[in-house]
Amino acid sequence: MDNRSLLKRVLSALLTLAVMFGSCALAESSEDLKPGSITVTDLRATQGLDDSWVNILFLGANSLALTAASHSSTIMICSINKLTGEVKITSLMGDTEVRIEGKSCKLSSAYTYGGAKLAVRTVNEYFGMNITMYVVVDFTGFASLVEKIGGIEVDLTEDEISEINKVVLNQYDHFVKQGSMKPEAARKAYDAGMLEKGGTGIHLNGMQTLAYARIRTANSDFERTERQRRMLNLLIVKLKTKNTFELLELLLDSMDVMKINLDTNTIMALGMRILFQEAFSSAGTFAVPVQGSYREKRLGSETVLGDVDFEINRQKLHSFIYR
Repeated sequence: MDNRSLLKRVLSALLTLAVMFGSCALAESSEDLKPGSITVTDLRATQGLDDSWVNILFLGANSLALTAASHSSTIMICSINKLTGEVKITSLMGDTEVRIEGKSCKLSSAYTYGGAKLAVRTVNEYFGMNITMYVVVDFTGFASLVEKIGGIEVDLTEDEISEINKVVLNQYDHFVKQGSMKPEAARKAYDAGMLEKGGTGIHLNGMQTLAYARIRTANSDFERTERQRRMLNLLIVKLKTKNTFELLELLLDSMDVMKINLDTNTIMALGMRILFQEAFSSAGTFAVPVQGSYREKRLGSETVLGDVDFEINRQKLHSFIYR
């Protein structure tokens, strides 16, 4: 089998695995870039930014394994003030058009070609950031971690309820296919947790919280990322109810579902600074690219946010974080 045929098979398999947070296909014009083929040694962090803020890139892996051969259509910058514990969360649209190794593709494909380091470098280059730390989340394991935290309570529309039920069914189906659950057990768990109607303060367990963050079809991708930011805020608030022992236990559990290049002391210092703020109610939220700074266009068979004015978006992002 020649290399091109093998590459096509690999790409086909990757698209089949892209079940977390919706599919994010590779652009046709970047088909000759091989998954995991780019090695990054320089993150190209922007110098001179306010160092009282720590910026961490959060990536949601689009497969069951934390490998560079998956997509990361969930991309967020978590900004934490080391002095005050203030938190700001910025969503970066995975469909944003960028160029990697001279090829046009989606921002979410950076993780495919070079893992977390290439994703960090690409965000730094296009948005003028100084990110050196990252967290990659296996959202399948994340569902169990959310369950241990206690889930979340959120207001839901009827459309969101319907979509959550569909996505939860998809998740259980995947567990059955990978052999981690028996069909009978998956069906029983699904039936027991099926949501019936929308309303306020509806409790979501781990699987439902994961599905809530993955919804794509109920409305736009911008609203999907807004739900993800809302979910993180609700989880932070829930974590504030835990004592130090419970937080340490959760930290240890999270090591199995995350790939992190932060040392434990840094994690604990930042985490405690956030969680022990008496005045904390929610993190500030933002999303880029901002409306009016791009146009939707076709890139191969995919729709992307193209012709982005990155200078405007750098200014808006920096103003949000550092103001």
